[in-house]
Amino acid sequence: MTESSPTAPLPGTMPQRLPENAPVASDFNPGALAKGLLRTIRAGTLATLDRNTGHPFASLVNVATDVDGSPLILTSRLSTHTANLEVDGRCSILLAETGKGDPLAHPRLTVLGTMTPIERDSTADARRANGVAGITPERVIREGVKAEEVLKLIDEDEDIAILVLAASSDNEGPGPLVANLSKTAGTFPIPVAIVPSHLSDEELDALS
Repeated sequence: MTESSPTAPLPGTMPQRLPENAPVASDFNPGALAKGLLRTIRAGTLATLDRNTGHPFASLVNVATDVDGSPLILTSRLSTHTANLEVDGRCSILLAETGKGDPLAHPRLTVLGTMTPIERDSTADARRANGVAGITPERVIREGVKAEEVLKLIDEDEDIAILVLAASSDNEGPGPLVANLSKTAGTFPIPVAIVPSHLSDEELDALS
């Protein structure tokens, strides 16, 4: 029996270059911190492979997350990174928390993977959400001022029974949408729930 080849290291790992005896804070939970950044950071740096030269090409994009935490971006065929992804879907996204002082002192996360296109009429996400919550969601994409479009959609769709918003953990506040809508929440025709950013997926499951 031949000896199997060693397992290839994961992208970004540097076992021979990190201090083995570096102290780790007792309350440091990298998994929970990574989930928190994924759910709350709304813009990040997307690095794709340039379709002409193969060089890393970085661009700023708005980021959301799917029900399973996978990053989602809204692409435009006019963007260079979209053209790059159409040739090679491999990429990474840097999500960083901002604040006062040294920017490198704040939490940040790099997510590596392969982007795949999602059609506007795709039902895959709806089926997955249905399996989790027993409810088939509807994806709505609208253009305009976010708060105004949310209110218009509530007025137009009588099946919307509650508005659930996720608050950001950013030092600048809970986020523009939460801040804007919370001012008029008392006049809403439906209940409004604001979910704190520090809750884990398990805690959210327990609430729902």
